[in-house]
Amino acid sequence: MTTTNELPKHVQRALNTIAHARALLHEVSQRDRLRREIDDLLSRGMSHADALEHLRANPPIVNPNY
Repeated sequence: MTTTNELPKHVQRALNTIAHARALLHEVSQRDRLRREIDDLLSRGMSHADALEHLRANPPIVNPNY
């Protein structure tokens, strides 16, 4: 941006806060999804090692598409 059309500092800070909060929410969502996937694999009778190997081969992570 040029100096003539920059956003006010308080607006920039608010937008940065929103972007950071969105990133944190995405991270929490991914952790929860991973926890559910692990619980599901273990409930199907997989060992911890097999569950980890399965997750490494097929990660259940979704791109946030920001």
